[in-house]
Amino acid sequence: MTKLATLTCCSSFVLGCYSPNVPIGDISTDASGTSGSSDPSAGTTTESSSPSQPSSGGSRSADADTSEDSTTAATACGNGVVEPDEACDDGRQNGSYSACRDDCTGLGSHCGDGEIDPQFEICDDGNSDQGDGCNIDCLESGALLWELRLPTGLSYGGCGGLAVTENSEVVISTNGTEPRVVKVSSAGEEVWDVGLTLSNATADDVAVAPNGDALAIAYEGSTVSISRWSSDGAAIWAREYENSTANGYPDFGRGIASDADGNVIAVGARSQAQGNVSHDIFLRRYSAEGDVFWTRILADTQVDEYANSASISIVGGFYVACGAMSDGAGGRMPWVGAISYENSLVWAHLDAAAEYGDEYFDVAVAADGSIAVAGVTDPGGDAAISVARLSPDGDDEWARTVDNFDGVDERGMGVAISSDGTVLVAGSTSGGWLGKFSADGETLLWTATQADAEDGFADVEVDSADNVFVCGARPSSENPALNDVWVAKFTP
Repeated sequence: MTKLATLTCCSSFVLGCYSPNVPIGDISTDASGTSGSSDPSAGTTTESSSPSQPSSGGSRSADADTSEDSTTAATACGNGVVEPDEACDDGRQNGSYSACRDDCTGLGSHCGDGEIDPQFEICDDGNSDQGDGCNIDCLESGALLWELRLPTGLSYGGCGGLAVTENSEVVISTNGTEPRVVKVSSAGEEVWDVGLTLSNATADDVAVAPNGDALAIAYEGSTVSISRWSSDGAAIWAREYENSTANGYPDFGRGIASDADGNVIAVGARSQAQGNVSHDIFLRRYSAEGDVFWTRILADTQVDEYANSASISIVGGFYVACGAMSDGAGGRMPWVGAISYENSLVWAHLDAAAEYGDEYFDVAVAADGSIAVAGVTDPGGDAAISVARLSPDGDDEWARTVDNFDGVDERGMGVAISSDGTVLVAGSTSGGWLGKFSADGETLLWTATQADAEDGFADVEVDSADNVFVCGARPSSENPALNDVWVAKFTP
């Protein structure tokens, strides 16, 4: 794998110009703009303000005198009619931001002209490339838009998983003595929260069905729980699976996803009572009504195997899961598998170049069927974040590692793919780490870090506008010995 150094972008405006040495929380205010900071109150959203966006009414000066000579009014620049000798004419808006010039010779100052207008813009690189440092709305890439803290009252716990609705609302799972599923508005305000049927459970993942229903998977002991709620938080059904062959090891419910028909795939690891190992890969498909279609166990008696995440390939018409699987020779390698809706293994991908103990923790599928995975490499040594891109058929396209600190356990826990093919990865370095890779994997476009997120970031997703959502855990501002669940929104 190729190691990439973390890049640092340069700008006088701190929002969206993050590097591993510029934590999100250390945002200051200067003449070019203002930024929100963490609100110590429980469950409070803090917004980051940005310069006014381009609008036809953004005039810098009072409207010009509208009196006109009756003999020239019909042809004068400023009458709102484009005459033969004029390039444009926006009438009384001439001279305003993103409007025609005063002399009607062309468009005046606007986002995309390559020149920064400090009254209305943070940056302007003159192109239409999203996420390259300066976005198409002239805001910096990776700028913090809002953040929300939810107190846990515990010294442990945090965010398990995150999903985004078609309306840019966020659904997250929280862990602790009373695990919850919480819905957050697109503006960063808590909408509802519900408890799970299992207490003291670990709620590792959530998903959103096409109709807006929320789904969650959790586990406690030898019991795995699958739950479904309506878009307004009303309980629809809950199912529990208890492993009767458990050998004293817990079962794990790690990933959940919904297909276009609302059917559900749940994945994890089932403890076994044979051989010298503890776990096999577990996959189970439910109908939208909660009925079990099928269960699949991928077993090996020599090596522990895990499925950590699931997604849907609309192009391929199958489920995609990732984790770690036996290589058939006593070793365990990062694994990605495609399973048809009818429970047949379509293909399986093992990273033969990986080392024992390497593992994928999350998987995402793009609209074209290509796949991205994130995980860890060399966990027994200088552990680093691993990122890989696969074709719709499971073939290697590229693989990268991010190793920011020697001797630090660095892991990629969440992955998402933007509409332009760029890849988002959330995880941990020395604290929480969020990075965006170019579609070809050659460039690390931007990063954002949070030093006090000691357990790292847990998951990342994007909405239809490619805004970035991430969640994790951060120390409470009121009592640093306790954790807050933290969820935030960034520009693409």
